[in-house]
Amino acid sequence: MTTENALQVLGVVRSLELQQALADAIGGRSGWTLDLRRGDLKSQGAGLLRAARTAGALLVEIDVEDAAELEALGRLTAEAAAAGVPVLATAGDLSGASMRRLLRHGITDFLPQPLDRRDVLEALQNVRPQPRRQPNGEAPRGRVLTFSRASGGAGATTLAVNVAHALARPHGRSRLSVCLLDLDLHFGTVALQLDLAQTAGLLDIVRAPERLDAALFSSSLVEHRSGLRVLTSPSAPMPLEALRPDLIEKLLELARAQFDYVVVDLPIALTQWTETVLHHSDLVYLVTQLNVPAVRQLRRLLDVIEETGLYSLPVHLVLNRLQKGFGWGAGVKRRQAEKALGRAFDYCIRDQAEILTEAAN
Repeated sequence: MTTENALQVLGVVRSLELQQALADAIGGRSGWTLDLRRGDLKSQGAGLLRAARTAGALLVEIDVEDAAELEALGRLTAEAAAAGVPVLATAGDLSGASMRRLLRHGITDFLPQPLDRRDVLEALQNVRPQPRRQPNGEAPRGRVLTFSRASGGAGATTLAVNVAHALARPHGRSRLSVCLLDLDLHFGTVALQLDLAQTAGLLDIVRAPERLDAALFSSSLVEHRSGLRVLTSPSAPMPLEALRPDLIEKLLELARAQFDYVVVDLPIALTQWTETVLHHSDLVYLVTQLNVPAVRQLRRLLDVIEETGLYSLPVHLVLNRLQKGFGWGAGVKRRQAEKALGRAFDYCIRDQAEILTEAAN
């Protein structure tokens, strides 16, 4: 966007008729430009991702019955959210369940077909990107990657630790600055997995929140030999209510200001402050296993996220500890789980129990 009132909209639609209807809807708006490609999101999604950071908004026509297209939408909304670019979707004759499915995939707004010009203008006027700001007015440089799970034993902490460690390793001549926040106040095991001593850093922050600044935050972190910095959970279980939303928000602001990536490991419980973490996350990974109780709990977690109004969360579903012969690949059980969840898994990770046990020991 070149001026305050300018808006560049990029998108993919299936028909010439819809393309023309959208052009007519914004016709005459000074400074508004519309660049629509013909096709489907599966084939055009990669191009939109490359162009996303220069756009004011993205608009896509979506087929909610196509699992591959929904998967492409999930990737697009995640990258767009990280860049502060809103994503609008349009489709015809959607049921309430289909609409909820789209919202879970992180869209900002929805335009029903046939299009109404007033709806189009109102939606585009309301999707101005509003990047989060630090207290000093500067944009944060770090991205927040949050790992959560709806049931125990899913392996979310193991994934958070390994992702953070992989990001912290040198990449050629460059190295990213990475911190890992273990916010499981009851049973956090990040320090154990990294062979680090649990410190009182988080406890000190909770006891004197008014003292929290960049210096206190930095001194509360433990450094792993890989260069990864870690805020460990306390050595003794602490009540979840000890953390407050305003304290968590400040903690994340400080972390984003100091690091390229901030990886967060959340507890199973949902609280006001865990909602704050989710709200400020650039990517959220919900981890589960392929069994009925775990999938049911994940379904409930997705419902709670929807009910609390966090529709635009860039959520990725991770199916972990997947065993060959029990739903691997396109297996029946995996498809049944995806049907129950109303969306496809974004990542599937094979079970490597022996390697994990050996590493932990």
